Amino acid sequence: MKKENFFTPFVTPLLALMVVAVLLTMPCQVWAQAQSALPPRITFASHAVGTSHHGWVTALSKVASDHSKIMVVVSPTGGPPAWVPQMNESGNPQLGSAHTMDGWWAFTGKISPTPVPGEMLGTKPFYQANQNLRVLFAGPRMATGFLVRADSPFKTAKDLKGKRVASGYLAQPSALISMVANLLNMGYTSLDEFTQVKVPGPVPGVKAVMEGRADATDAAVGMGVVSEADATVGVRFLPGSTDPEDIKKSTRVYPGGTFKVWKPGPAGIKTDTPLWTYATLGLTSTYLSDAIAYELLSTWWKHHQETWPLHPVCKGWSPEMFVIKNTTVPYHPGAIKFYKEKGIWDASMDKVQERLLKGEYPFLDE
Repeated sequence: MKKENFFTPFVTPLLALMVVAVLLTMPCQVWAQAQSALPPRITFASHAVGTSHHGWVTALSKVASDHSKIMVVVSPTGGPPAWVPQMNESGNPQLGSAHTMDGWWAFTGKISPTPVPGEMLGTKPFYQANQNLRVLFAGPRMATGFLVRADSPFKTAKDLKGKRVASGYLAQPSALISMVANLLNMGYTSLDEFTQVKVPGPVPGVKAVMEGRADATDAAVGMGVVSEADATVGVRFLPGSTDPEDIKKSTRVYPGGTFKVWKPGPAGIKTDTPLWTYATLGLTSTYLSDAIAYELLSTWWKHHQETWPLHPVCKGWSPEMFVIKNTTVPYHPGAIKFYKEKGIWDASMDKVQERLLKGEYPFLDE
């Protein structure tokens, strides 16, 4: 007669309980590993101190450092050309600020999705293709326009024909393209239609207006130097055209923007003024982990309103603005997962992502 083992009836239930216990603890272990994988510090590259890009990057970095497990350190630079190659090759810096056109240049290594009248952007690409770049989020909306002295006779940029306009900063394409968008909107087809006052960038351009060396310069709302100029000599932005055909002249060369009316308040805006308004991009790379992407995005999602008082362009920035259909660079996969979880990424965005990765231009469909 076979002897029955006393423990046999208990073995199967015991093994089942052990399996269940392991399965239940796995998500916690995975989450704990993800949390421990978060770096204590990352870098967010911006434009130079005094620019609006530096302002909004500083605002978002402060909020992220205050409320997330990561300290976000701002690194002022001469603009994306200074950090894009390194980000593409190594993932450092982890984040960088750009606008939709600068992002497209860096990603594709091309000059423009459509021909630029008068070759106003030159004939040589500003970057080689950097295919590892990705968008983490669309940031605050910025605006630019032609800035003149408040007591000048100019009503619109059309009045600047033949006048002295600060220009010549091909080394800062991210600033130059905004000027080109404003010129195209007013019907200009060449930089030779006015007298170019050579400056290295927008900040020196505003100073040239202050000092009387230039009649106008293209500048961004929220720049510290614009506030300085307004307090010193008085300045105002010239209105752009909101005619759909005029707007299209700009968007064919600089996708991702439009002419939006800005209310008085920021320095240089004296009355309701239509200005070229566009999304900024928080760029990252394929090297960034999904865990870091989730930590940062969830922080800005919850605490975005804390950025509003920190810089003028941050006012009104909200989570539904993090995803834009006219993005010019594909989104980071970790960001896509987060946005799907939040319900702001749909099938149409999947199609946009697919087309961008194929080298197509879905942003020109609009």
